[in-house]
Amino acid sequence: MRPHILLLTTGGTIASLPTAEGLAPGLDGEALAGLLPQGIMDCYDITIRDILHLDSSNIQPEEWQTIARHVFENRMEYSGIVITPVSIHISEPT
Repeated sequence: MRPHILLLTTGGTIASLPTAEGLAPGLDGEALAGLLPQGIMDCYDITIRDILHLDSSNIQPEEWQTIARHVFENRMEYSGIVITPVSIHISEPT
């Protein structure tokens, strides 16, 4: 049986797309999961939940409480919980 992982998405840089006003959250959890290497999807049973759609500069203590609540409420049902960072950058190898 494959480990069951909960992926909580929060928006941020990793989910941003260019807009006329600059970057703005635009990718949902399914789209982010589509960027994962196929080997990851083959090894884990992944449940995706979009819990926030915010730029990292807009994350406040209330949002951290929301994230913590989702982790606490789901901690016994999954082998692990992954929270998309609210501010990371992925670049292609050079």
